[in-house]
Amino acid sequence: MRDKDKIDEVESKLDAKEDFSALAKQYSQAPNASDGGDLGAFDATSFSAGIKDHILKLKEGEHTGVIQTAQGFQIFYAQDIEQGATKTFEQARDEIHDSLYQEQVTEKFETWLESLKKKAHIKIML
Repeated sequence: MRDKDKIDEVESKLDAKEDFSALAKQYSQAPNASDGGDLGAFDATSFSAGIKDHILKLKEGEHTGVIQTAQGFQIFYAQDIEQGATKTFEQARDEIHDSLYQEQVTEKFETWLESLKKKAHIKIML
């Protein structure tokens, strides 16, 4: 929103533990206001540096302070935080093996196909 006093009022209500979704529906001027301000799941690093710095500090259930952006004043709320899936070597071993095996099979197939083309004797008769 563009009104600093209104966004400060919203921040006060959030500090008083009021529901972010309800407040977004009531106050937000963004296109997703009817969805309670839900942006869906996203990678926090996809935001601009100014917003990203605030978002990365959030824990589940926390909100940022008021952030001034080119679009106006914004507040972000972390409903859920999903960490990127990382695997141990043991968990990824079969995947790595399959990938490397597939690369070798493709390479051998291409080599074999090229050798067949070189040995091929094609006679065109019209």
